[in-house]
Formats: sequence, structure tokens, C-alpha cells
Amino acid sequence: MHPGRDGSGLRPPGEHNDAVRFAPELAGPSDPLRSTPARPAGSVRRTTTIDVSRPEGVPGPLLFDARGRDLVTAADGEPAEADLTGSAGFTVPLDVFGALGRFEPRSGTTPPDGLDLAALEGTSVANAFRKALAAEGVHDSDPGGLWHLLLDDLVGARIVAGLAQQYEETLEGGGPMHDGIYDDPTRLATFQGGICAGWAVDATMLAELDRTGDLPVSVGPVAPPADVDDQYGWHPMAPLAAHSIRRRRRLDLGPIEASGLAALDVHFRDSHVDGDGLERVVHEYSVEGFLDVGAGVVAEASATSRVLPWPECPAAEASASRVAGVPLAELRDHVRTELRGVSTCTHLNDVLRSLADLGPLAASLPH
Repeated sequence: MHPGRDGSGLRPPGEHNDAVRFAPELAGPSDPLRSTPARPAGSVRRTTTIDVSRPEGVPGPLLFDARGRDLVTAADGEPAEADLTGSAGFTVPLDVFGALGRFEPRSGTTPPDGLDLAALEGTSVANAFRKALAAEGVHDSDPGGLWHLLLDDLVGARIVAGLAQQYEETLEGGGPMHDGIYDDPTRLATFQGGICAGWAVDATMLAELDRTGDLPVSVGPVAPPADVDDQYGWHPMAPLAAHSIRRRRRLDLGPIEASGLAALDVHFRDSHVDGDGLERVVHEYSVEGFLDVGAGVVAEASATSRVLPWPECPAAEASASRVAGVPLAELRDHVRTELRGVSTCTHLNDVLRSLADLGPLAASLPH
């Protein structure tokens, strides 16, 4: 543990700079999921992770390690042998200018026909990356698939990875308002204010910026391990390096009931590992509901805020109900265009966008 930090692994606020500080007292909900539920018989489970590390230290270029797996569980509760290899994964570096380098598919995984990863090399993840994916036909080559989800998710993972740099700068008494990232508080409030519940102009974050001239840095709870008794509960994951970020998803669907509905249970977590190797949760949501399999729509969805940075963030929970009745093929666009502003949360939107993949997953359910 660094000298001067307290038993929580945090340096006491103001040790280096009274204005730039961690603000656990201002944080939102702090109740991370403690374990992974058992795989329901007659269900399908999708798990994905994107680990974002900094091999050359902070600041420096990033390295994405993306992994995912779809696993069918038979009616007897055992994993279906043919689906144990339903996996995807790759590593790809991102330079300091935000451009992707060379993709390396993980051993044992093969991109679907028509998906040319090399065509994405040199593309900026910070600027219209999802338009680039559409232009390269990624959705068409892997509709609702793991490869499409992992590539689509690079955008959000890259944004959250910025926390590692903000965290270390704050420890040393700097931070975004002191290092030229946001050199004009008024401009920051103008461009960011109102984009989501946490960035509401009268909410904690901008109120603290107005009061102190600095953005507070929320610190979440220590991340519970993804330990399960079931060896197939998650796909294999690598240990997390210092100063890294992990975006982790789990989606359980099924079995199909006589009514034609299938229960869905989604878990989403962003976490950050500090220089001491301590992993803390940054964002975490659960979403539960039902898929109308025949109609191809989410019949019902409700969100639970488990860990979020600010007390205003849970106000976005109600927006989950707004995906009900939207055809799965239109759901990603619906979330992007309709779920905006202070009634929503960008991270919850990332969860809801992934529900568009329920169609292919439902097709793999045993009947």
C-alpha cells in the first residue's frame, strides 16, 4: 500500500492537494453482486470481458483483451458439449492518438466469414467507431454475435479506461482540471451538462465542480470475485494488471416457458485496478425481464443500480422500461436515439443495447 493511504486503500483526501480529492462520501449506491447465479437448466449464457491494460504505464497506449463465450445448458443442467467452444476473442493495441493497431484473434477462435479485422486497423475508437463497424459490415457478418458485441463494446471500454489515468493523477495532486484535460470548467459544464443523470447541471458532480473548481473522483467498493462453484459459470479470464479496467457482462436467457416468454437476467460491471492491485467497482447494473421469443421483442425490463458514482445516477433506472416492445433488430438504434438526457445513463444504455443480441441467443435455446 502506498505511504499515506488509509486502510481502505485510498490516500486521505487533501494529502497532496485540498481541491483535487477522492469523494467516497458523495458516491451513489454501493451494493455489488456477491456471486454468480447458477446456470438455469434449458438456458443459454453469454459472458464477455474486455480488459484494458497499460503495458507502458500511466499515461501510455492501451491494450484491449476481449473475450466472450456462449454456453447452452441442457435440460439436465449440464453444459451442451457442442457449445463449449462457442467463443470469441482478440487482443488489439490502441495508440496514444486513439487508433487501433493489429488485431490478434485468440487461440481457438475464428472470426465469422466476412469479418475482416484488418480493415479496422488504424480506425479511431474515439471518433465514430460504430459507424466504421457498420461500414465494414461487422453487424451483417455477425448479427447478434460475440464478435460484434466485443467490437461494439470497445467504445465504452476505452472511455472507462480513462479512469485509471484520472485516479493516478488525483493521487499525485493533479487531475483533469489541473492537467489541461478540462482546462475550462464553464466549457466542461456546457458540453457535458445534461448528457445523463450523473451529469445533470444541478447534480453532485457539476455542483462540486462549481463549488471547488475541480471534478470529484468517486471511489466504489472493492469488487467481489467472480467465484462460482460451477467451472463453466464464466469463460476463462486472465488476472488483472495494475492500472487496468475490466468491463464484464453476463446475460442469462431461458428456458422458454409455455407462454412463449423466456426470462432474462443481465449483469454488467466496470471495475478499476489501482497501482496496488486492488480492484474496485466503478459501474454496476442488473437488468431483469422477459423476452417474447416469438414476437422478437423484450416484453418487460427493469434495472437495478448496484454501484454508481453519484447519488443522482439511479434516477436512470426507469429508462430500462422504454425498450419494451421495440423489435430486437431496431433496439440498438432505439437506445442511441431515444434514451438520452438526464433520465438516462450512458452505462445503463450500454447494457440495454446488448439486449438486441437476444434473438440469436433465443434460437439456441433447447425446446
